[in-house]
Amino acid sequence: MAGNWVEHALRRSVWKPERQVLALATLGVVIALLLGALYLFQVANEASINNELREMQTERDELERLNQELRSEIAALTSVPNLQVRARELGFQLAGSGQIEYLLVADYYPDRADTVASITADLSNEDDPDDYDETFVDWFGNQIDSIGDTLSDIFGG
Repeated sequence: MAGNWVEHALRRSVWKPERQVLALATLGVVIALLLGALYLFQVANEASINNELREMQTERDELERLNQELRSEIAALTSVPNLQVRARELGFQLAGSGQIEYLLVADYYPDRADTVASITADLSNEDDPDDYDETFVDWFGNQIDSIGDTLSDIFGG
């Protein structure tokens, strides 16, 4: 009798097929809603990033246009005719040949030879690639010898 009530309880707790289908359908709908919400969140996030990017590009284009205007204004202000007008306003005048004074600078020789070293590569000290005759086995043996020497130095042997 004791085993009888356990079987009865287990038989009553078993889901009927209609309930299982309903539970699985509900679970599927919940998962679909979660995936849809995640997708919409990602799309909204990407749209806001694209808007920010578009605004930054517009701002960059405006700053580039402003920089070009400033460069144009600087070029106009530093043109020779404008500089001459400004110099006259400050009280400067063109110097005649009798008003020019030349200064002598000690140890300055304008007719000296070039003092900059010539740019030529000296390739004579480099090894000729044809002289390289070490094989992989030779290289590997040298590496093993080097490791052995290092280990003997470390362990004092």
